[in-house]
Amino acid sequence: MRIVHATHSLDGSTGVQSYLLTVADEMQRTGHEVWLFSTELGSAAEYGEALGLRVLGDSAELPDDLDFAVVHSGVASHELAAGKPALPQVSVAHGSYFDSYTPPQIDGAVACVVTLWPQTATRMQGLATNIPVVTLSQPVDRTRFRDRAPIGQRARRALILSNYLDGERRERIERACALAGLELEHVGATGSGQTSRAEDAINRADIVIGKGRAVVEALACGRAVYIYDMWGSDGWVTPETYDQLAYTGFGGVSTTREPTAEEIAEDFARYDPALGAWGVKIVAINHRLAEHSARLIELGAAAAGEGSRSNGSRGSAEELARLARQSWRHEGQAHVHSEYLKQQSQRIEELERELDASRRETRAILAELDAIRGSRSWRLTAPLRGIRARDREN
Repeated sequence: MRIVHATHSLDGSTGVQSYLLTVADEMQRTGHEVWLFSTELGSAAEYGEALGLRVLGDSAELPDDLDFAVVHSGVASHELAAGKPALPQVSVAHGSYFDSYTPPQIDGAVACVVTLWPQTATRMQGLATNIPVVTLSQPVDRTRFRDRAPIGQRARRALILSNYLDGERRERIERACALAGLELEHVGATGSGQTSRAEDAINRADIVIGKGRAVVEALACGRAVYIYDMWGSDGWVTPETYDQLAYTGFGGVSTTREPTAEEIAEDFARYDPALGAWGVKIVAINHRLAEHSARLIELGAAAAGEGSRSNGSRGSAEELARLARQSWRHEGQAHVHSEYLKQQSQRIEELERELDASRRETRAILAELDAIRGSRSWRLTAPLRGIRARDREN
């Protein structure tokens, strides 16, 4: 099918953009023709292009024979409706806090609304318009978000993955990490800056601190996850707490607990490396990308109905173009991985040189110690050392 994903912004890196790029890419990999549309283009648009997706900033440039649109905000829905009024829309509501994620309250504006958390579904079911609501779990691309190495038996590094955590609440986490002896990194708009490769930062950490989609991505990478952000704190995500926390979208609002820095440090002291392997398994069970994408396609096809223009038919030229984009994408990824492996090889060589130097230094110290022990003065002072040793024992 021929599908466009529309959002109000393709600049920066948020949970919405991570979801959009993940699902659009999966649709493309399964043979569908996919475009991205936004009037605000930036780093997320560049990442989409690197995936082989076609990105447009003007709805007039979109093909006329699209089957349906997946819209990721009310703003995008209105913008796309203005340029393509006959194009069926499936709306994805990414949360219940911001009104911008609510679909237009106009009869027939969208065919249905997809929610990613049960709590969001509750709000969508209360909208003025009677829009069908379908709840799907947050999907994760496990070829991208995966555990490259197991987390440590003892936690050494923590990562704040948040665009919102700031001020006194961030200072509280910083103090907690200092008390727990954890090295801390903060990736996000209020930290060192946003990144389109969050998986790299996640895999550098043992503990990931955040909320929402960041929680699921961190679980997929086999990290221990602690929910804490601007809106609240729910603590560790564990087999016992997962269902309750997932209901509220891992948003930090399942409890009223407001821990102090000292209490958070005590929580960190209860770090369990077994949470890493469990997280990988729970994501594999509950956050399957292929099923999520297929269900969206099904909903879009139903919205298109008899009005579907392409009707799923594709020519060889379209498939060759898609394969060419995918080939370019994989060649680029291979180059990135090659450079990464080169850097790691260089680092290994440096460490081996440092190890050889340490071994030589150790051998020199041992030789010097043997020389001291073999000296006449060492032998002559042996009785005195024995007397001192007996005195200490007494």
